[in-house]
Amino acid sequence: MAAISATYPNLNGTSFPENIDSFPKKTEPGIEDLTKIEQYHAKYAAHDLAGANAILSTYPELKTMLINAETLNQYRDAIIAIETYYKYQYETYLANTTKQIIINQNQPSGQLKDDIWLEVIS
Repeated sequence: MAAISATYPNLNGTSFPENIDSFPKKTEPGIEDLTKIEQYHAKYAAHDLAGANAILSTYPELKTMLINAETLNQYRDAIIAIETYYKYQYETYLANTTKQIIINQNQPSGQLKDDIWLEVIS
């Protein structure tokens, strides 16, 4: 599980924006993995969670092949953090730091040092 974001403590699957999340890569199972995965699913289907977890402990490489709620929740939290950051922080940052371009026949009064003025020539 990722470190909890200080900015978004309700999204405990991400550490964004303080850090860039590191999600483990998923891999496709090979023929040699199918029996282990079938054993895992059989234990799970039989409501033997301890047995299913024992298989994952014995074969930790299976964790890169299986997608569970924890995996999806990490992606969910990261996406929501990015969306929230963009919506409420980045848009405000852009609005406060970008230059305005004013197109006018006459130079505007009260123009600041770094303002840009384009004169319309007809």
